[in-house]
Amino acid sequence: MQKTQPTQSLTRLVLIALISLIFLLSCSDMEQRCGSLSLVSDLAGAKSILPDSASIAINVIQVSGTGPLGVVLESQNFLLGGRIAIDGLTPGTWTIQITGYNGTVENLGTQLTRPASQTVTIASGRTTTASFSLQFLTEGNGSGSVQLSWPSTNSSITSVTGVLGDPTAPAATAHADAVSGSATLLFPSPVPVGSYPLDVALTNASGTTISLPMIETVNIYSNLVSSGSISLVQMDVPLAAKPVIGSERATEADPLTITITSTTTGASIRYLILSSEPTEPFDWAASTAYAGPFTVASSETRRYLIAAACKGGYQDSLAETFVVDAEDEGSGTIEIIQPPLISNVIISRTNSSALRPSFAATYSIQGNLSVDSFTWYIDGIAQPDGDGDEDGNTFTYDGTLSLGQHQVMVVFSYHDGPDSVRTASGTLRFAVDGVVATPTLTTQNFIGGKRVSLACATEDASIRYTLDGSAPNATSTLYSVPFPITETTQVKAIALREGAVDSPIFTSESLVVERVTTPTFVEDETSHTVQISCPEAETIYYTLDGSTPTAASAVYTTALSFAQTTPIKAIGMAMGKATSLLGSTTCTVSYSVGDTGPAGGLVFWVNPAAAVDGWTYLEAAPTETESYAWALADSLPVVVGDTHTEVGTGDANTLSITHDATEGAAHLCLDKEFGGYEDWFLPSRDELLAMTDLTEGVYWSSSEANSTAAYAVDFSDSPVSTIAVKTQAHKVRAVRTFL
Repeated sequence: MQKTQPTQSLTRLVLIALISLIFLLSCSDMEQRCGSLSLVSDLAGAKSILPDSASIAINVIQVSGTGPLGVVLESQNFLLGGRIAIDGLTPGTWTIQITGYNGTVENLGTQLTRPASQTVTIASGRTTTASFSLQFLTEGNGSGSVQLSWPSTNSSITSVTGVLGDPTAPAATAHADAVSGSATLLFPSPVPVGSYPLDVALTNASGTTISLPMIETVNIYSNLVSSGSISLVQMDVPLAAKPVIGSERATEADPLTITITSTTTGASIRYLILSSEPTEPFDWAASTAYAGPFTVASSETRRYLIAAACKGGYQDSLAETFVVDAEDEGSGTIEIIQPPLISNVIISRTNSSALRPSFAATYSIQGNLSVDSFTWYIDGIAQPDGDGDEDGNTFTYDGTLSLGQHQVMVVFSYHDGPDSVRTASGTLRFAVDGVVATPTLTTQNFIGGKRVSLACATEDASIRYTLDGSAPNATSTLYSVPFPITETTQVKAIALREGAVDSPIFTSESLVVERVTTPTFVEDETSHTVQISCPEAETIYYTLDGSTPTAASAVYTTALSFAQTTPIKAIGMAMGKATSLLGSTTCTVSYSVGDTGPAGGLVFWVNPAAAVDGWTYLEAAPTETESYAWALADSLPVVVGDTHTEVGTGDANTLSITHDATEGAAHLCLDKEFGGYEDWFLPSRDELLAMTDLTEGVYWSSSEANSTAAYAVDFSDSPVSTIAVKTQAHKVRAVRTFL
């Protein structure tokens, strides 16, 4: 026993190896026995500041693995965003390893993620779908550079500080002086690899700050410089309102009382009193905090009161200057001015539209006069009467106003009798919420064309767009998510926001989308193989069942081999290009009666009406199945009532029988698999009579005779049709049709 035990173990190992080898060879010879793996990514592709060399965080994934019995899947590279499918895998348990890179299929570039491993089970003849998640490399260092800009008109920002990472444990801090509304934040190496929120603080000349937490995401990769730009808008860095300076005297002998206010709630006000007109920026360090009304005593020289407002979260206001005149010594001449005959001129705004604001003027008339004309001005520029009502006291502006404060003024020209022409006027300050920023456009290639993204820097703005060359307006298509284009297109877009001026219309350049050339086919009529060619395609998808292929269809990798006539349809796909037109052909394989069919059985019938019926040959299964009753349900015979006896009806008969029965000869055929084919059925009576290779005995057909019996054929001598009770056990031989 001690000598024979090793021999038995060795024999068992050799047997296992032979079985495994046979299984692997069958997997390579008969593709239908192998399985496929389809990988689905749950990567979000978050918007972030990335390396210059990467258009998205991860471009390519590399897939490898180890399967049952030590089968190895060599490394394969796939573009992220396309179909990731691997065919021809041995059924069983596989360990799949996936790694992300930022390069191309041919040149992987820099590894960005840790390898991710997971176990999947591949089923025979099936496609297994598995999802995967990747994590960025946690080792290594990189650097970053972020260009920050903001509206520079009257900007008071002097410096910018940026922090990457959790404020309690920052990964990197950068500080830069502001120049003309911009600053560059440099985060030099070493910054550990990772994804960081960027917090920004802008510092004003007054010392107040504007905090912008988590304004963007910065991805740092090993040995790469992540760069990008951030354009802030007026709402990100608002300007504190300019102070309003008021003055009054109780009597002529009393000093001047000064009040300073700001419409920016919670703003601090500081002021300076200078002896000469200011020419330098407001000196915050030398200024005095305004605490309430104060007096200014008379002086023999003119003085200048300058005030500015500041508040955290705002840019410092513009400075306001108030002139305190010198004490009047009483010298000079006296001019008697004729009192106005038009007075109490008041301008009111009659709508809230930022696009076409309208105004009306009211006034009081004294004496007997005639109004000759009304002239309206916007910011000092005379305007035509936008209403055309000819009375001149209403006005609608028909231009485009910029963001901020504006002034409207009306001037009356009038005369009283023979007097010369005189004028009266009124003014009103009003605000325009803003002009919506012009939309911007970016594109990203995907399998089948380009994906278009639209954006607008104005918060809460909606974007409307057209693709037919027409000018967009408020009724055009509303942009919500990136949309695909599969042909050369020009995009026009406009951004809208209630209470603000519509943006200028953005017109893109021609976005060129070329179409992949149509696949072609080369057939070897001797070996019955077909090669599919499409040089422009990154992936060719095909079908063999007559259906139109899609990105979920089988992927062409090598020449296709056929044992029977098969229709082939194919399309080509590539990143950034439209899917090709459909290419199709038919690989024709001919048989004669007596030939061995595709499944290894005998061809016993050639259909003369193949063009009408959709099948050409009948093939018998290579072997018989066990004997069984015709059709039973709960051990009782089944009555079908809808079968036929002619050649070409066996397939339909079998489906009718198995719809009502739970066991029997038809079920045996339907459940069989021979030579990689599973489309077997129980032959009709006439199909059974045409068979020539059956052994002696009685065989069931799928043709029903009556409620208790069905047709059978006795091959004991020459084939004879007979009727047998359905519960009797007889031989069964499956058949199939093919082109």
